[in-house]
Amino acid sequence: MGRRRLLLLSIVFSILLIGAPVRAASGILYVDAGGACGGNTPCYRQPQDAVNAANAGDTILVYPGTYDSRRFARPGTPNCSCSDEYSPPLIVYKDGLTIKSVEGPSNTIIQATHVCWSNAIAVQNSTAGA
Repeated sequence: MGRRRLLLLSIVFSILLIGAPVRAASGILYVDAGGACGGNTPCYRQPQDAVNAANAGDTILVYPGTYDSRRFARPGTPNCSCSDEYSPPLIVYKDGLTIKSVEGPSNTIIQATHVCWSNAIAVQNSTAGA
C-alpha cells in the first residue's frame, strides 16, 4: 500500500506542476531610432514595435531622439488624410507596461502630430504625466 500511495502522490504532484500557470519573468525591451540600443536586446527602431512585442510587466526603455509619425508604404498617390498610411508613433493598447526614457524626457520625445488619431476624452483621462 505504501508504494501505491507514493505513486499516486507522485502522479498528482506531476499533474499539478504541469497544469500550473507559468508566469514569464518581466523583461526589458529597448527602442533606438538608430537601431543600436547600446548593444542591448531586443532592440526596436520604433516605440510601437516594442509595445507590440511586450508583455504585461515589461519595461520599455527608449533611447534619446524624436520619435514621430510612422509612414507605411502603399501603392498610389500619397494621401495625407486620416488613413493608415500615416500613424502616430505610439499607441499603447496593453496594460501593465512601463515606458521610460533612458536619458530623461528632455532628450526623448514621442510626438504625435495627428489630429485624426487623438481622442480628447482618452487624453484628458489618461495617467500620462501623473
